Amino acid sequence: MGPFEFFALAIMMVMIILVVIAKIFTSQRINLMKVQIAQVVHIRQEAYNRLKSAQSQKGVADQGQRMLIDKRNKLVKKIAKLKEEINNMEKDESARKQRTSMRKVDLE
Repeated sequence: MGPFEFFALAIMMVMIILVVIAKIFTSQRINLMKVQIAQVVHIRQEAYNRLKSAQSQKGVADQGQRMLIDKRNKLVKKIAKLKEEINNMEKDESARKQRTSMRKVDLE
């Protein structure tokens, strides 16, 4: 074995060691990225669940608001009818009083 062969063998051994180190480093980086991806997926799923919950709550709130608006509209109509009925009663009462006063005048 000459000096050239020994030198070539040493370079090949160093290169093999560097390849193994690079492979280990790459494996560790890949594992780290997998962990980070898992974390991002978990965070995304939590955000999605919160969004669904918020949408559900908004739907319930909208339904409640529609129900309250419907009740308000019914009450407004009922109030209008009752006011009209009160006005009619007041007119009838006024007309009855007027007729009563006219009868009193006729009787005198």
